[in-house]
Amino acid sequence: MYKLPNGRQLKLEEVESVSRVKDLGQDTSTIGYSRLGFSIFMKSGRTVDVVDKYHFSDWADVKKKLSLIREEIVAKVHAISETEAS
Repeated sequence: MYKLPNGRQLKLEEVESVSRVKDLGQDTSTIGYSRLGFSIFMKSGRTVDVVDKYHFSDWADVKKKLSLIREEIVAKVHAISETEAS
Protein backbone atom coordinates (compact mmCIF):
# COMPACT_ATOMS: atom_id res chain seq x y z
CA MET A 1 0.00 0.00 0.00
CA TYR A 2 1.12 3.55 -0.72
CA LYS A 3 -0.34 6.57 1.08
CA LEU A 4 -0.81 9.69 -1.06
CA PRO A 5 -0.47 13.19 0.47
CA ASN A 6 -4.28 13.51 0.68
CA GLY A 7 -4.44 10.32 2.80
CA ARG A 8 -5.78 8.09 0.04
CA GLN A 9 -4.12 4.68 -0.17
CA LEU A 10 -3.20 2.75 -3.32
CA LYS A 11 -2.33 -0.86 -3.88
CA LEU A 12 0.85 -0.45 -5.89
CA GLU A 13 0.52 -3.88 -7.51
CA GLU A 14 -2.64 -2.58 -9.21
CA VAL A 15 -0.88 0.41 -10.87
CA GLU A 16 -0.71 0.14 -14.66
CA SER A 17 1.14 3.39 -15.44
CA VAL A 18 1.83 6.92 -14.18
CA SER A 19 1.69 10.08 -16.28
CA ARG A 20 4.22 12.88 -16.15
CA VAL A 21 3.68 15.92 -13.92
CA LYS A 22 1.90 18.59 -15.94
CA ASP A 23 0.29 21.99 -15.59
CA LEU A 24 -3.47 21.55 -15.30
CA GLY A 25 -4.32 25.24 -15.68
CA GLN A 26 -6.15 27.68 -13.44
CA ASP A 27 -7.91 26.48 -10.29
CA THR A 28 -11.48 27.64 -10.80
CA SER A 29 -12.27 27.50 -7.07
CA THR A 30 -9.64 30.11 -6.11
CA ILE A 31 -8.27 33.37 -7.44
CA GLY A 32 -4.63 33.50 -8.50
CA TYR A 33 -3.87 29.81 -8.17
CA SER A 34 -3.12 27.17 -10.76
CA ARG A 35 -2.82 23.39 -10.53
CA LEU A 36 -0.03 20.90 -11.20
CA GLY A 37 -0.60 17.18 -11.11
CA PHE A 38 -0.22 13.72 -12.54
CA SER A 39 -2.47 10.72 -13.04
CA ILE A 40 -2.08 7.15 -11.84
CA PHE A 41 -3.77 4.65 -14.15
CA MET A 42 -4.91 1.48 -12.45
CA LYS A 43 -5.26 -1.97 -14.06
CA SER A 44 -8.98 -1.83 -13.23
CA GLY A 45 -9.38 1.16 -15.57
CA ARG A 46 -9.76 3.61 -12.71
CA THR A 47 -7.65 6.80 -12.68
CA VAL A 48 -6.32 8.47 -9.54
CA ASP A 49 -5.31 12.12 -9.94
CA VAL A 50 -2.66 13.65 -7.68
CA VAL A 51 -3.06 17.44 -7.83
CA ASP A 52 -1.63 20.37 -5.89
CA LYS A 53 -2.38 24.09 -6.16
CA TYR A 54 0.29 26.73 -6.53
CA HIS A 55 0.65 30.47 -6.72
CA PHE A 56 2.80 31.67 -9.64
CA SER A 57 5.82 32.24 -7.39
CA ASP A 58 5.62 28.78 -5.78
CA TRP A 59 5.34 26.54 -8.85
CA ALA A 60 8.92 25.17 -8.64
CA ASP A 61 8.46 23.86 -5.08
CA VAL A 62 5.14 22.23 -5.93
CA LYS A 63 6.56 20.65 -9.09
CA LYS A 64 9.54 19.28 -7.15
CA LYS A 65 7.25 17.82 -4.46
CA LEU A 66 4.94 16.17 -7.00
CA SER A 67 7.89 14.90 -9.05
CA LEU A 68 9.37 13.22 -5.96
CA ILE A 69 6.05 11.54 -5.15
CA ARG A 70 5.69 10.38 -8.75
CA GLU A 71 9.26 9.04 -8.89
CA GLU A 72 8.75 7.13 -5.64
CA ILE A 73 5.55 5.51 -6.94
CA VAL A 74 7.18 4.59 -10.27
CA ALA A 75 10.21 3.07 -8.50
CA LYS A 76 8.06 1.01 -6.14
CA VAL A 77 5.80 -0.23 -8.96
CA HIS A 78 8.90 -1.17 -10.97
CA ALA A 79 10.31 -3.07 -7.97
CA ILE A 80 7.03 -4.98 -7.59
CA SER A 81 7.04 -5.83 -11.31
CA GLU A 82 10.62 -7.09 -11.07
CA THR A 83 9.73 -9.26 -8.07
CA GLU A 84 6.67 -10.73 -9.82
CA ALA A 85 8.76 -11.48 -12.95
CA SER A 86 11.31 -13.47 -10.91
